[in-house]
Amino acid sequence: MAVRLQDVPRGWWLSLDRESQGWFNEVVSKVNDILAGKIINTSLSSDPADPAANSSVVWQSDGTGSGDDGDIMIKVTDSGGTTKTGTLVDFSAI
Repeated sequence: MAVRLQDVPRGWWLSLDRESQGWFNEVVSKVNDILAGKIINTSLSSDPADPAANSSVVWQSDGTGSGDDGDIMIKVTDSGGTTKTGTLVDFSAI
């Protein structure tokens, strides 16, 4: 059963403990960023695992794995399970 937004009591999150409020505020912030069209990446010190078939993963390199420091990388796995890694943005070129 779906919950209609208008049925949720205003201020319900105020009854959460401090840790849960912090988590909730972080989730709301991330959702707002997504709704505003922002994607925020934090550089990784190693490449992420290969994605499942028909999936991809995007990350920012810190230069220790694939790519140079600041490059935006992508891994794509096709339906046959073959994964390829590429550079979407070469930081040194911008």
